[in-house]
Amino acid sequence: MTSEKFKLDRSAGAFSLHRQLLAGLRAEFSSLSPGSRLPSRQSLAERFHCAPGTITRVLDALEQEGVIIKRERVGMFTCASQVRKIYFLTPCPAEVHQFDDQLFRWARQEAERIGVELVPIWISRENDPEIIDWKNVERIPVHAPVIVHAIWYYRIFDFLNDRQANVAFIDEKTKLAENLTDKTENWIHLEMSHQARIHAAVVKLADQGCRKILFLHKSHHINTPEWKAFRLALQQAHLRYYPELALYASDSKKNMRIFLQGYCHLGFEFDAVLSTDIEPARVADELRANFPRHPNLPIVCCGGARPEYLPANVEYFGVNYAAACAEAVRLLAAGKHGPLRMEIPYTSIPPKNRKEKTHLAFSGSGINDSDGFPKSHKLK
Repeated sequence: MTSEKFKLDRSAGAFSLHRQLLAGLRAEFSSLSPGSRLPSRQSLAERFHCAPGTITRVLDALEQEGVIIKRERVGMFTCASQVRKIYFLTPCPAEVHQFDDQLFRWARQEAERIGVELVPIWISRENDPEIIDWKNVERIPVHAPVIVHAIWYYRIFDFLNDRQANVAFIDEKTKLAENLTDKTENWIHLEMSHQARIHAAVVKLADQGCRKILFLHKSHHINTPEWKAFRLALQQAHLRYYPELALYASDSKKNMRIFLQGYCHLGFEFDAVLSTDIEPARVADELRANFPRHPNLPIVCCGGARPEYLPANVEYFGVNYAAACAEAVRLLAAGKHGPLRMEIPYTSIPPKNRKEKTHLAFSGSGINDSDGFPKSHKLK
């Protein structure tokens, strides 16, 4: 039986009985050994002189949080694992927008392995982070373990803190994430630094004899982490930084093609391409396919969660989301809390059909003026 570790305060101005019972029994049950048998609902009602219905609602909430487990015709027990449910943020209902659920599937795979339920929580019916469906978001219980895998969800960060959620944040170290450190400082941070993977990519290209690297990025100014990482990597590899070879990769695939064609027409020379995302790397590879003189130009990609969408001859130094999702589940299931920072190593996937590299530079003379690029499959 459970020892009486707290008593209800029935004085004027005290918190509601439900709130007191929920906090008190949560703390009391969590202090017991996993699998401990708990007193019955009737026993608790008699102990606290409460209506059985009040106790039932409190126990239901504790079961929802994963503090206890009910076994029909057997009784109630503390969970063998102190965490039974982990909440995973998603953008919107699947019928609204077919978002890529690969991260959720990676996390669920680890959750199933260790016997924890992974519960998806979408935050917007419109697939818009500015239009929050608070009714659905409020399904996240107080003190619940939550996985936040992108800064896209920043509009509910204050809510998670008010909810005292135990958050594991997969942190890609973006500029926006840096600006929100005051909201995430007490979370578990699974950090995936740009520096390590961009440095590895630059070193690999330098070892192959490349000296002028075209940098395809999605940063709007030079103070973003990706840009800083690229310039530092060049310095460490004793390579020169060419401002004219830093090209903003537009979200429009057509515009990216036009920009790259323009670079070639204007005579800019480079002997390798480093892209910070998958789609610009795909466009660069299509451009390479239109240059019979330069079929072996090295292209590396240092970002994006789905390297399987890269062309076979593009090398990948990227974010290891699979490892990050699995680690987030393990930490939360083990009851770990922030502030805690852990670096997730990058993943490296070599080209599948690399040919011997020839050190040639792009130039305007080889461009296909007719925009005769092969059609590529759209990312889904």
